[in-house]
Order: sequence, then C-alpha cells, then structure tokens
Amino acid sequence: MPNLPLIIYVDYGNHSFAAIKKGATIAKQRNKDVILAHSIDRRKDSVTDRNDIQSKQQLIQQRTAWLNDYKAYLLDEGIEVINIDLSFDKPSKRINELNADLIVAVKTDRWGIVKHYSHDLFQNPPYTLLGVHVNQTSKNKLA
Repeated sequence: MPNLPLIIYVDYGNHSFAAIKKGATIAKQRNKDVILAHSIDRRKDSVTDRNDIQSKQQLIQQRTAWLNDYKAYLLDEGIEVINIDLSFDKPSKRINELNADLIVAVKTDRWGIVKHYSHDLFQNPPYTLLGVHVNQTSKNKLA
C-alpha cells in the first residue's frame, strides 16, 4: 500500500494555522508528505467581480503568497510539501480529485452559522477527515 500524502486544507484566516500545526504533527508521526489545499470562495463577490480577470489574478497572487508562508513553516518543521493546490472549486469536489488518505481541516463556527467554505468538507465526506475545531477569537496564526 503506497504512503499517500496528507492534505491540509486551509481557509483564508488566522485560524488556519491550527490545521497547519495539527497537520504537521500528524505528518511527522506518520512520515507523510503534505499537500496544502485552499479553495477561493467567491460567493460573496458580485457577479462582475467574480468574472473580473484582474480581481482573480490578485486573489491568486495573494493566496499563493499566503500558502507559501505556510509551506515555509512546514519545511522548517522538516515536512515535505509536494504540492500547493489552489482552486475556485468547492473543497469536497477538489479534494476528491486529489489522491490522499487523510485530510486535516479547520472547522469554525460563528454563532452557530456556517461561514467558511471548508464546511463543505464536513458534509458527508468520502474520505478520512480530521476537523480541528477553533473558535473565531482564537489567536492561531503564523507569526
């Protein structure tokens, strides 16, 4: 049986560092490489903004730089990041296309209302999923 990588799925926010830390711990324990995954949620944008090429390019550059900071942290921890997967797809759709046996993701709740795109991962996942629970006031961030 091949040693499939671990996917660490992160939302765009300070709370994502909790998933990075937990994923790093598991990757070390299981001797796994990591895929960092993020889906850009544009549901809140206007239709015009969603179709604006320059806006998309700025988002991609911003999120890629952010993911590269997490990649640098993982590399400093001795963990190989074999891929950064940045997508506009729903997380569950994209992760089903990636080949991994475990996904680590943050699950945040704000007043009991689903606010983050990653919650898509928690609805009937066909994969092994570890939810790292944090609250919105948590100070989990990369310094």
